[in-house]
Formats: sequence, C-alpha cells, structure tokens
Amino acid sequence: MIILGYNSGSPHDGSVAIIKDGKIIFSIANERLTGKKHQSGIDKRLINYALRKTNLDSSEIDYVAIAGDGHNMKIDSLLEAEDGIYHLTDFNRPNEYFSWKGETFLIPHHICHTAAAYYTSGFDTAICYSLDTSDFDYHILGPKLNNMICKYQNHEIKDAYTPGHMYGVDYARVCQHIGLIPCLSKAGTMMGLSSFGTPEMLIPKEEMVSDNPDDYPKIDDDFTAAIKYAYSSQKHLENNVIDYLIQLKEENPDQENLCLSGGTFLNCNLNGKIVEKNIFKNVHHFPACGDDGLAVGAALYAYHTVLGQPLVKHEDSQLVYLGGSHFLVDEIPFEKTIDALIDGKIVAWANGRSEFGPRALGNRSILADPRNSWSRDKINQMIKNREWFRPFAPICLEEHYQEYFDFPKPSPYMLYTAKVKKPGDIPACVHVDGTARFQTVNKEQNPDMHKLISMFYERTGVPILLNTSLNNRGKPICEISDHVFWFLQDSELDCANIFGQWYDKRVDTWITDTRQSH
Repeated sequence: MIILGYNSGSPHDGSVAIIKDGKIIFSIANERLTGKKHQSGIDKRLINYALRKTNLDSSEIDYVAIAGDGHNMKIDSLLEAEDGIYHLTDFNRPNEYFSWKGETFLIPHHICHTAAAYYTSGFDTAICYSLDTSDFDYHILGPKLNNMICKYQNHEIKDAYTPGHMYGVDYARVCQHIGLIPCLSKAGTMMGLSSFGTPEMLIPKEEMVSDNPDDYPKIDDDFTAAIKYAYSSQKHLENNVIDYLIQLKEENPDQENLCLSGGTFLNCNLNGKIVEKNIFKNVHHFPACGDDGLAVGAALYAYHTVLGQPLVKHEDSQLVYLGGSHFLVDEIPFEKTIDALIDGKIVAWANGRSEFGPRALGNRSILADPRNSWSRDKINQMIKNREWFRPFAPICLEEHYQEYFDFPKPSPYMLYTAKVKKPGDIPACVHVDGTARFQTVNKEQNPDMHKLISMFYERTGVPILLNTSLNNRGKPICEISDHVFWFLQDSELDCANIFGQWYDKRVDTWITDTRQSH
C-alpha cells in the first residue's frame, strides 16, 4: 500500500512524504527545491520530484493524506467537538497537484505531529505531547491551537485533549521582540544566546510576556539585556514543560513511553533536560518535528489509524535520510577529506540521500577539525555569515560518545544538548556554557560518515568532527549538486566532496555544474 502525504496548508514548511507498507521511503520539504527557507505550500514540481526519486507513477498511489492547517481548523471538512478536539472526517476532492482522484484524508495539524512521533517510536503504547507556535500570528483559538496530548495504543488514539499551553508562543514572541527575526528561523539562535546567561539574570515570569515589542531590549542595541531575556525565556520554557511532564506522569503512573513533537521540541536544551530528568523511562522524537514533518504524520496516521494497518519497526536511518541522492559513484574521497581536515581546511560534504528535517546529520554538511577553535569563527564569519556567538555541533562515533558527553543515551538526530566531558579536545564544538548539541553516528545509521570519522580518529585520537549544515545564512540546506556548487562559488570553503567528486579551491575552477541531476 502506497500513501502520499503532504503539508500544504501551514504558512511555512510545505512538504511531501511517500510511505509504502508503513515505511517512509521518501520525504522532502519544499524549501529544498525552491531555495527559500521555510517555503510554504507544495507544487507539481515537488510532487513530481518525489515520484521520480521513488520510481513511482501517480497511478500507483492508493491514498492521499493531507495535513490540516493549524490556523483554520474549522475549515476543510473538520468539525470542532465539545472538548475542543478536532476530529478526522473523510475529505474527497480532485487533487490540484497531480492527476489523481482517489480517496483523500484530511488529518488535523497536531494529530499529524503526534502521529509522526508515535508511529516511528517503536512503542506499543505512549503519551504524545505536541507543542508549537501555531497561534503566534493567528489568534483564532488561542491556547487550544498550540498543543495537544494524544494517548496511543497499537494503531489507535485512545484519548486526546488540549492542555492549553502557550509555552512555545511565549518563547517565540520574546525571540521576535529582542530582534531575532523571524522567530521561525531564529529560535535556535535565541537558544544559543541564552547560554550566555546566569541565574542572577533570571527575570520573573510575569515580567516576561508583553504584546508591546518596545518593552524589550534589542540585541543590536543592548546585547547584555537581550541575553537576560533569552536566558529567562529558555529557563521558563524548560521549567514549564518539565513541570507539566511531571504532572502528566503523575496522572499516568503506569505509562513509561513519551513521544514529543511540534516545533518547540527542536529546542535541544529543553530536550536534554527532559531526558536527564528521567520523568518517563523512554523518550522519542521524530527528527522533523516541525511542520515539515506533518506530511509524514498525515501519511502514517492514514495508514495505521484510518486504515487499521499494524505497527511497523523503523530504524534510525529510515527516519532522517529520506531525500534525494545524486551522482552516486563507486569511490568516495575519504583520504582526501581527512588530509584536508587535518590540514585545517573547511570541507563541504554532500553524500548520499539528503536529511529530512532542519538538521544536517552527515550527508549535507560542512565539516572541520574540532580541535581548532578558530575554525568555529571562520565558519560563522566567512562561510555562513551568521552571528559570532552561534555554536557548532560535534558529530561523534556512537561507540565513543560517553567518553565526551555526559548524557544517558545516543543522539542520532542532533536533538539533545549535553555537558562536554573533554572540552579541551574539541574546543570548536563547545559552547560558552560547556555544552554541545551533539550527534552520534553508528555503522548502520550512516556507514560513510562513520567510516570518515573513524579514519579521523585513527589519525588524531579524536572520534569527532565539527558538523554544521551545508547552507548559507537564511538559506535551506543544499539538496542537489547545483545548489552545492552555487553555495561554494559564494563561500570561503576550501574543499568539497560533491557526491564523489572532489574539489580543491586551490587547484580547481569553481563553476556551476551544468549537468542535469537525476
């Protein structure tokens, strides 16, 4: 059974996903083809790209699942129940993006978020908590719009309700008001800025929220004051969510499994605290827990809940490397890459299928030697053209992560922040507060990246590389080879592996590749 899911209604992060017999075989955000960060909607080009990459024809699709718009949930054949929950109804109309007129399901926004997390978790039963900022610009349903609790068992929702939280909205408003605009792209920047704060800077919660932007200091005018607001917002977010999860556990003492979804749970500092508190024994995120993941959630909900199909086991690699792959070759320039990194070069690495979600997890990455602290400044200032205080992630061999990071489990999706045990070994990856947003990689998850880091480890004794996304400030992660070449032309990168083709800026002519991607 093949189901095509898409998110076209949200005002950002349009996306498409294809699942086959419950497995995600392809998924991509619209931004990756348009080149516009957080591009809303979808179009025929995106649908055709997904079909071509999966060798499918539209006639082979059995069902279509559409993620409902979180901002106008009463529209498009959705009904509001007395408890404030929006329930699924069949939704049939000719498809506007490709020639297909079969049965279509419209799935509510937060149901899609929770479904993406639960159905990829491997849990039989779980509580799913979805939290985002749907009400930031659209004041229609207030607290009901930004969050949902769903209790899943096997392939069904047993209970669902909206706890009425505005935690993500409060965080996003402070982000905007201190001058980090737009908050959709800058929430991670504020998380990084918050690490410069201290407990003495904590502003009382009741003084944090105002509808007047003029009540807040601007980061360009008063950096120290902006730090206070960033730090306070981060701590209030962490405390509010942790307190609620404690309450949720007390209400469900026999439940050990928690699934987290919605854009708020891209906050790595918050996620790290949730795991460290050990309120629930098992915690799972879907890596693309923002609105791009709605396409996957819609398709999985249709497959399991609407159509009653059994649960399916998903491996880590099957949840992230879901995009296109281009110009596959028999030989990857591992040795040249290692030589360049040890020589202090900054290397672009485009290899295999692109990552789905906002994090580069080793297939569309910029890599550097983590032992050189100056590489952080070079990438921030000369390559990515972004704020000087932004940290970079270490990507670590899973078998060695406990030597470097004080954290109870691996981090395959780069969704957790942890204290660094050996900061002197990897200064380029350690933030001002001694933490890092780390990623772990094993042979099964990403064999090529595992091999590359293993070779670096053999040469240096450090099982880690600095890893950041292959894109410039304000641009999406590169998807195809042409995108990579365009970025390289305008950057200060030294070398690149582009799908097996090695380029050294000292000796090669950097021109846009004119061949057609396939």
